[in-house]
Amino acid sequence: IRSSETIGGLAGSIGTFAILDAGALTMRNANLTFSGIISGGGGITRTNFDATARVSTITNKNTYTGPTTITTNGVNFMGNRFDVYHLADGASSLGNAANDASNLVINTNTGAGGLRYLGFTDQATSRLFTIGSGTSAANIWADGTVIGTTAPKIEFTNPGAIAFAGAANSTQTLVLRGQAITDNLFAPQLTNN
Repeated sequence: IRSSETIGGLAGSIGTFAILDAGALTMRNANLTFSGIISGGGGITRTNFDATARVSTITNKNTYTGPTTITTNGVNFMGNRFDVYHLADGASSLGNAANDASNLVINTNTGAGGLRYLGFTDQATSRLFTIGSGTSAANIWADGTVIGTTAPKIEFTNPGAIAFAGAANSTQTLVLRGQAITDNLFAPQLTNN
């Protein structure tokens, strides 16, 4: 992709690749799985084009360095989501961008969308993120795959501040959730917006 492009969805098996030279690759329709490698200086966006929530599953470790955004079309506030298998620092399902809050934006307003971890191993990340406006704008699921009786944990280790998008003093809600019982960690500051 040479510059920003909007597509229905991104699908591919191990061995496939997508190179994002610049801009953002926006996925707005189908629920698909991509198991290849996404690289380059661009970013990716998950949104919707109608009143249906959309999910992109990203299973591999990607190296793209642009921002990752989970949002809505601005009319239908749906639970759009990235389901990911790798969150640790370095190459991850969300690429290899710097840990600045502007490089991961979760902004689904009242849609209850966000980021869902489904992987098999413990993951620690220093990645910060930006929360959008709305009563259920940002959700993070710790739903790692249980093997035997062990559930993998996720740790957000950076003690820096989470950023906020939208009007000052507006309602901006972060929901930490998941079905796996394990000792997850969330270290970032949640300051007044």
